[in-house]
Amino acid sequence: FIDGEIIDMQVGAAASFSCKMKIAGTTISGSESAGVVTSASKVTIEDSVIVNNGGDGVLGRNGVVNVSNVQVVNNADMGLNLSGELDPVTANVTGSTIRENRGHGLLLGRGKAVITNNVIADNGGPVFIGSEVGTAELSFNTIAENQAGDDEASGVVCEGAATATGNIVYDNQGGPAVSGNCLWSYSNIEGGHAGTANIDLPPMLDAGYHLQPGSPCIDAADPNATVAVDIDGDLRPYASTHDIGADEANF
Repeated sequence: FIDGEIIDMQVGAAASFSCKMKIAGTTISGSESAGVVTSASKVTIEDSVIVNNGGDGVLGRNGVVNVSNVQVVNNADMGLNLSGELDPVTANVTGSTIRENRGHGLLLGRGKAVITNNVIADNGGPVFIGSEVGTAELSFNTIAENQAGDDEASGVVCEGAATATGNIVYDNQGGPAVSGNCLWSYSNIEGGHAGTANIDLPPMLDAGYHLQPGSPCIDAADPNATVAVDIDGDLRPYASTHDIGADEANF
């Protein structure tokens, strides 16, 4: 259990060989490789900052990875690399900001994941769901200003199976906003996409990726959605219906 520490060293925090580790209220920076590496472990990271590491922010080789209210920023490779390179990963990522990493903001290679209420922005690659993913759920995320090549989707690539609802995928740079096998609904996708109640309208985000007054994302998510809070811990819905994206407008 690592609590309230500042870890600034050549090798970040590693958990392996069927151990359990909890990291809370901690800053991890300065590793020459990944900030956190997991192998055959159950790792929970909450209320922490993973910044300026020489590899991935988090490298999940297998096991269980839970990430909640974490800032994963400016790492030299991916933000969250949940590759499952040894065995499938089970991941839950919620209420976190994944920004300015040089590689993909989030990659899921093998396993399953629930990805909810996150801002994934200004990274060097799209959210990537690999072909060996069993199930993935993307809900109420704001995925914006990521970069990709002209021949690759710039927001979300779905090679595997995933359901995606209540997401903003807008203002990414490169190819189309999304591609592949995700089933999209009640989302704001630049360029439009087939699916229930998807829209294609500028989301009107401020510099912190919060909705501004008049945003078409307000009250436009699934009326039957059950997500109870947004990325800031504000209650959902504020009015009669949830808002699309990580932020629930409270005006």
